[in-house]
Amino acid sequence: METQHTRYHNDAIETLRKSSFDEISGKAKIDAERLASNNLPRQSGDRMPSYVEEPHLGYQALMDKVNAEVQFKTTCGEVAEKQKFCDRRTHDLQNKLAEAKEKKVQMDTKRKKVSYPVYLIRLILAHLSIMLISLFEGMLSVPVYEIWGFNLVEAILMGSLFATVLAIFAHTFLSIVSLGKTIWQRRLIALGLLSLLTAMFTYMAITRAEYLSSLANANAVDSLNIHFSPLPFIFTSILLFLVAVAVHHFYMPTQEQKDAMCAYMQLNKERKAIDAEITIIEANIETLQQENSDLRNTNASMLVYGSMLEELIMNNAKRCYALWKKHNLMHRPDHCKPDCFNEPYPFTFNTNFHSINNSNHEKVI
Repeated sequence: METQHTRYHNDAIETLRKSSFDEISGKAKIDAERLASNNLPRQSGDRMPSYVEEPHLGYQALMDKVNAEVQFKTTCGEVAEKQKFCDRRTHDLQNKLAEAKEKKVQMDTKRKKVSYPVYLIRLILAHLSIMLISLFEGMLSVPVYEIWGFNLVEAILMGSLFATVLAIFAHTFLSIVSLGKTIWQRRLIALGLLSLLTAMFTYMAITRAEYLSSLANANAVDSLNIHFSPLPFIFTSILLFLVAVAVHHFYMPTQEQKDAMCAYMQLNKERKAIDAEITIIEANIETLQQENSDLRNTNASMLVYGSMLEELIMNNAKRCYALWKKHNLMHRPDHCKPDCFNEPYPFTFNTNFHSINNSNHEKVI
């Protein structure tokens, strides 16, 4: 998780600070010169606080405005509340994450015990074989549909439809036969289906043979009577259909294998769902921690910024104190230096940021 550090800055406060510094310093110089004309403070016995209290109060007021504008204490409360919410939410998410990972381990254990019963390439080859066999038979039926009066495009569409029906029949042939309750019933169903199929193939084979015979006689050089037998077409069609049924029987999955395949795919689906859930939970935890970290960084930046401003205000107040004494000395008729000028800055500021920052620094040390 990458933490971005943002430095807090407030243009309104900066403008206020600069204008206030100039205003307080200007008034302090005027006040120092006014008192100097009366030789105040006196050469001895006076105290500085009574003369420079007004500039100090101006700087203290500026410091209070900075605190009101930055609203650091309010932000500290937000950070505390956000931290509590983040801790509760993170705890809940970590519990969910642990549960999800436990489910993942259990799922992986189940997947190791369940093997995929049929290879995908085997299924593809089986479907492709039945499709090619049916398509071949469908293309052989195109001349039949042309004899029936269909044009070439319509005949091709009819042949494709016939191929589709034949492929479906090859897939369902054994299922239909298995409807018989006894072996003799199943044999009768199989014999009946094959009889109907043979009759259809016979009719189409005769039509094909007649079509080829007429086509060959029309193109013959001599007056030859060429006749094609329908038997090869009949045997070819029956053989191709039986091959398609055999491919379905030996290479297509049984009902038990289909159930196992469904169970295996369901496990994979659940495994992917758990992985997605884990990813979402981890992302939510990271987002919470990032938001909390950003708020804490902003709060820390506000503390540093407020502390820096208070330091600038206090330093400027001390500079103004020195400037007040300098202008007072320059404009005194007696040219004397009061002994109270040796006193250090006579006031203590009520800080909001500076004390907290120093306390945190001491804790780190």
